[in-house]
Amino acid sequence: MIFVFLLFFFLSNPNALGQDVKRPNVAGLFYPKERKALEEMIENLLMQAGNKKTKGKIIGLISPHAGYEYSGNVAAYGFTEIRGLPYKTVFIFGPSHHFPLKGASIIPSGFFETPLGRVEIDVQFAKRIMERCKFVKHIPLAFEKEHSLEVQIPFLQRTLKDFRIVPIVMGDMTLEEHMLIASVLDDIYEKNEGQVLSIFSTDLSHFHSCETARRIDTETVNLIEKSDIRALIEGLRSGKVEMCGFHPVILSLILSDMRICEIVPLKYGTSADSGGPKDRVVGYLSASITEPAEKPELTWSEKKLLLKIARTTLTEYVKKRNRPKFNVKEARLNEKEPVFVTLTKKGELRGCMGHTKPLFPLFQAVCEMTINASCYDPRFNPVLEEELKDIEIEISVLGPFKRLRNPEEIEIGKHGLCTVIGNHRGLLLPQVAQKFKWEKTEFLRQTCLKAGLEPNAYLHKEAKVYFFKAYSFSEGNLR
Repeated sequence: MIFVFLLFFFLSNPNALGQDVKRPNVAGLFYPKERKALEEMIENLLMQAGNKKTKGKIIGLISPHAGYEYSGNVAAYGFTEIRGLPYKTVFIFGPSHHFPLKGASIIPSGFFETPLGRVEIDVQFAKRIMERCKFVKHIPLAFEKEHSLEVQIPFLQRTLKDFRIVPIVMGDMTLEEHMLIASVLDDIYEKNEGQVLSIFSTDLSHFHSCETARRIDTETVNLIEKSDIRALIEGLRSGKVEMCGFHPVILSLILSDMRICEIVPLKYGTSADSGGPKDRVVGYLSASITEPAEKPELTWSEKKLLLKIARTTLTEYVKKRNRPKFNVKEARLNEKEPVFVTLTKKGELRGCMGHTKPLFPLFQAVCEMTINASCYDPRFNPVLEEELKDIEIEISVLGPFKRLRNPEEIEIGKHGLCTVIGNHRGLLLPQVAQKFKWEKTEFLRQTCLKAGLEPNAYLHKEAKVYFFKAYSFSEGNLR
């Protein structure tokens, strides 16, 4: 009988076993402190968000952190997308609102408590972060009053099962420190596919009128969606954009680039939308960070229309520097996909430009890349009007990028390659290897040379090599 009592005591009191419990700071302030009321509130918010909308694997969420009364309806859009998925560990990154901090603070063990119960800290992954990132330390004061991580946890408790967390408060950090954390996360994702999620906690502009808030936040969301880290940093310095969770968002963009992911805004709103004052508005964003899903190849008519758009754009821009506008109703051509446009003249390369992330609707991306290939490829002079009759256009629509684990996965003529080390990135489309009749090893070597690296750099420990399908079609093979 005594044994049963002691067992119950230890199980219900982790502190008795030497395991710390982080008590909630804002229960009863930012969200209800009674379990039933909190459960009902979250379920209502999730129901209002509706059905899942994201296609592809979600590796992260950008999520607001105000009181549920104001930002809960926006946050719910992100948590709806992950409901029921088999994540085992959730990294939560939030800004430090109250404690001046250089580097970052982590809770390395124990439990994080909310009115819905306790969530265990993932000791293994917390230790890995601290070992690889010496600027991440256990500083309890950083969590003493902080709410930016805490408000994410009840939503997780209602949408996931059997998960652990790694809570990290971010202070002042360098871009190199962001890169190092992202690299550690990338390795963890690679070895635990489908089991890891990261939440990046931020609110947007603060205390403006509705009109001003929406203007500032529109610019912020556009830069986040484009994953334009440089412009986002410059915007924050100049005051054109605002975020209190600047460091978590920068980290999310770096990780997104490393994983070749798409950032999908799910919901934007303000505190005024939820009954707050209209002259002191706070902006909120919910977005997913998603590995794009593979899509079927374009139809013959879709390919023909894209080539027509590319030819019209090429002619108009080379002759008049005019960017033509198109009214494209085909649903598939309005989906965002990565694309390259290649120009050849009498069989020789005359320009090739593209992007590896789905940033624009496909027809718009073809327009932009046609202009870039014709006039802004740094390897060539701009195309002249008298050359137009000799130029042939080829469009390559890229499928999802996958990490190459074994060179035998490469199929020459079917797969393209991308090698990344630090800021060096080299990409070659499938038709290049086919044209030059390269074997797999030579294809890998040439991709490294394209990145400005030594030929065998793909063998280095820090190298990340991706392979992808590309569906290519040209004016010649569709005539």
